[in-house]
Amino acid sequence: MDREKFLKNLKKYWLENEIPNISETNARFLRDLIKIWKVKNMLEIWTANGFSAINFAIELEKNNKVIENIYINGSSIEEFPFIDMDMKNVMEVTTKSYVDLSLESLNLSKEYIEIFFDINSGFQENIIEKEEISAIEIEETDVFLNWFSDLLYFLITNYSFTFPELEETFETFKGELAILSEFKEKKDYIAYVSTLNYCVSDILETFVANIDYYQNCILNDEAQKKNLF
Repeated sequence: MDREKFLKNLKKYWLENEIPNISETNARFLRDLIKIWKVKNMLEIWTANGFSAINFAIELEKNNKVIENIYINGSSIEEFPFIDMDMKNVMEVTTKSYVDLSLESLNLSKEYIEIFFDINSGFQENIIEKEEISAIEIEETDVFLNWFSDLLYFLITNYSFTFPELEETFETFKGELAILSEFKEKKDYIAYVSTLNYCVSDILETFVANIDYYQNCILNDEAQKKNLF
């Protein structure tokens, strides 16, 4: 979600409908408090249309926190394009540290990569038996591969000194994704699957074999930072 664009839309809606939001001056003041006190999570009770809470959420990210989700009355904000002003609303912003997000994503990647190889094995059987390859499974595979690409980017962006070898891996993987995208668009699923069996599979096998190493490096890096500060 583009938060800055979302904020602009909220502000426009607030002005057009005379919703009692806090002023931008007060929002800046409260954002300064979040910065000074190094707030991790926040809960706003009786929110208007969420303008203030989302402002605060953006500031939370500057405290080396990643916004995990924004909830209104217990449901994700994406389910609430507009908020009922006649009822009492509760807005909650939850965050994670970059370290927690990295470790959690690495753990998830183990499971996802295992599923990938199971599905890819099924693709091979489809080709051998001359059976149709499922377009849905191709799409699901593509979603995973793009998620994995985002994970590589996240790691090299936040831990480039720790994992310099992943930069080359990321560039190679991006190139493979571009090739796969062309095959998917042409619905040439046999060529798509054949491409998976070479560089993509090798990258995933190497990555999953090194997950414990990556996690230990992240934890050691965090421990060193704490010792320094």
